[in-house]
Amino acid sequence: RTKTATLVTKAPPAQIVTIPEKSIAVLPFENLSAEKDDAFFADGIQDDVLASLGKIKDLKVIGRASVMTYRGAAVAGKLREIGQALQVSHILEGSVRRSANRVVINVELIDTRDDNQVWSQHYDRTSSDALSVQGELAIEIARELRATLTPMERNAAARRPTENPQAYEAYLHGRENENRFLAKQPDYEAAETFYQQAVDLDPKFALAHAGLSSMVSFNHFNHVREGRIKARAEADTALRLQPELGEGHVAMAYYFQRCESDFDQALYELSLASALLPNSSEVARATGRIHRSQGKWRETLEEFERATKLDPDNAQLLHYELALSYRSVRNWAAALRARTRLAAILEKQNLPQLDIGRAIDEFYATSSVTPFRNYLMLREADKKSDQNDVNLTRYSIAMIERNYPVAEQALERVAPEYLARIEEMPKTVLLAMVQVARCEAPERIAATIAPDLKDLQEAVAKDPENWDNHCLLGVLLAFAGKKDDAVRQGLRGVELAKSNLRFKDFALANLALIYARADKGDEAVKLLETLLTRPGMVQAGGLVSVTLADLRLKPQWDPLRSNARFKKVVAGPEPVTVY
Repeated sequence: RTKTATLVTKAPPAQIVTIPEKSIAVLPFENLSAEKDDAFFADGIQDDVLASLGKIKDLKVIGRASVMTYRGAAVAGKLREIGQALQVSHILEGSVRRSANRVVINVELIDTRDDNQVWSQHYDRTSSDALSVQGELAIEIARELRATLTPMERNAAARRPTENPQAYEAYLHGRENENRFLAKQPDYEAAETFYQQAVDLDPKFALAHAGLSSMVSFNHFNHVREGRIKARAEADTALRLQPELGEGHVAMAYYFQRCESDFDQALYELSLASALLPNSSEVARATGRIHRSQGKWRETLEEFERATKLDPDNAQLLHYELALSYRSVRNWAAALRARTRLAAILEKQNLPQLDIGRAIDEFYATSSVTPFRNYLMLREADKKSDQNDVNLTRYSIAMIERNYPVAEQALERVAPEYLARIEEMPKTVLLAMVQVARCEAPERIAATIAPDLKDLQEAVAKDPENWDNHCLLGVLLAFAGKKDDAVRQGLRGVELAKSNLRFKDFALANLALIYARADKGDEAVKLLETLLTRPGMVQAGGLVSVTLADLRLKPQWDPLRSNARFKKVVAGPEPVTVY
């Protein structure tokens, strides 16, 4: 008799992760002040201690965003668990009590592997003398962890940020606004105001000059000439006052990136900052963003992965950088892994789930509208849901399913200002999309988008070198049936964008859509075949995104459905994105 073999599968062995001996997380300090509004001060002291430790290369220090939710009940009796989650051997806990002109700080260093207290200290200082505590703490902790400090690191840790307590308080207010979760423009503007107050109170406060420069670069980078001049001047001042200030080099990098588009010089400044701030996830994140602007996707992902190791529970880093970058290179599996990590972090931190991102990535991975339907069901069940978001999702689903009456009804309920912010286009353009999909008369479509056409034509006349305006004008002219004019505008957009590979690809994607609407199917498909192998062509919103899911399901590509070459493209597997 023939014996039947039984296949026994074994689970892969669990990966053993070695926690570095010289590693630490600085948890939020408890605010014991009578004034509960002083919580920002306790957080500021903790953040300063973390920043001082982060300048020591021989230590692994967990980033700020990953520790800020570990307070109160989230900490009690859970230090071992927290140590495992953050992969650190030690945790620093503390409390701050501020009253009148005195600050009392208590800290203790805990070994997370056995819950033993390694070291503790009590500081009772005047407000002015308290400004040196973070440096003293950093040096003491480094000694307890047997970390080696270079003379430069010791000097940096011991240096008082300012001699003026009022300037320091204004600086802490600025940083509190800047670091808010999902901070918006008003938060950044408030941060700029507080940093300005800090340097007005102490013109020698280098850190505040660096913070002010960074906020000016973010708030005014290419709109106001005076803003660009001020961003450079503040960064120069920070580095003149303190040449080895890593934050000053970060501020200078932001200036070169956002105000001058000089990416090489920005990267040079970040390389200097990295040597001075070896534990900074911000430096890695900023470096990744610049590589992304340069179209260097492999380097982009390496930097964002490095940033998440330095700040593993940073939800914004995972969402805005890592997950979206994997989406940009069409690595749906990696994007969804990042989404899973993000969901766990948001749940742990009791923060809103950014689940539309997962729905979008699942749509791309499966070429199915089901993820959007599941997302819509969750939104409809949540009474607090933004109805603009709910109805925009209904619109997107209805367009994919060619249910145009529902698409129109949903679009009617979306506020124009919401569309301008989320989709970055007027409501009339999305309405025209419905009409185009329905194959309505070009004259009616032209009437719908007449104001948009006029605005774009004026914009092109005012700034004839803007590639983006030419491309969008070409798309709208194609919608209106003016095919020859549309192609001319699309080709002009490509010509203007050719000096930048990333912009050129976006221009080519718009040209592909123009060709599709202008009865030039073979030219459109030829472009799409190339763009399917290029990174950065995936946009959740807007008119043009180049993935198989988009080409298979979205109505703007319907004119190509009978093209034999297009049929072959959408029937096959997605080509490998080369980066």
